[in-house]
Amino acid sequence: MIYRATPLDAMPEPCPRHPAAAANRGMGERSHARVAGDGATDDTAAIRKAIAGHRVLYFPSGRYIIKDTLA
Repeated sequence: MIYRATPLDAMPEPCPRHPAAAANRGMGERSHARVAGDGATDDTAAIRKAIAGHRVLYFPSGRYIIKDTLA
């Protein structure tokens, strides 16, 4: 197998928000959980809190830093 990869000059633009995400009851969104997804903030604690408070979570594209297990 030959794998040829080239580095990106910049990260691609985030994907658009899925329209069905907000319509689903019991679903928590990243913004409600105070999860940054900015590639600079440690989101571990915020994601743990979101998991504890919601049955289903929706995370749009982003760069989430997780420095420990979530469970």
